[in-house]
Amino acid sequence: RYDNLLKIVGDKHGPETTQFLGHSEHELTVSDIAKHLNVTVRFLHVIRDPLDNIATMAVRENANRKFIKQGRVLDNAYLLRQKMLYYFYLSSINSKLLTRYDVMNIYNEDLISHPKPVLSRLCHFLHLSCSAKFLSDCSSIVFRNNIRWTERLKDVIEMYWHTTQHQ
Repeated sequence: RYDNLLKIVGDKHGPETTQFLGHSEHELTVSDIAKHLNVTVRFLHVIRDPLDNIATMAVRENANRKFIKQGRVLDNAYLLRQKMLYYFYLSSINSKLLTRYDVMNIYNEDLISHPKPVLSRLCHFLHLSCSAKFLSDCSSIVFRNNIRWTERLKDVIEMYWHTTQHQ
């Protein structure tokens, strides 16, 4: 039987959470939280298209937000390369974390194209009831199409993606 309430809600700040949990001293913190609150701690690992993820990191820099809002194209290979390397760093930490905790992988593309079954699996994973109304209230995610990537950066990201997904 499903519980009807979440006992712990996480955040949507993936890089900060990844870095926090990547330090071994915080592993004790997670188990302490679970023990103290008498709950099972579960993680949702949302996997997005690496290009979209890295583009979001680049756009979130203050100067770029205004630039994008004006409908302009971000054409800065140096910045994208910096964000790409940071993304690779975070991915290496996540690979280790996936083996330590109770994790459900959610592919963003699946969530967008088939939200009801993905959300239903998510509710099941979290031991929550999931009404038909809840499932029907799902909405799509907006993608950023105003980023200009060099072919070289796209090739490096794709090569990295395929290498790390088969480990």
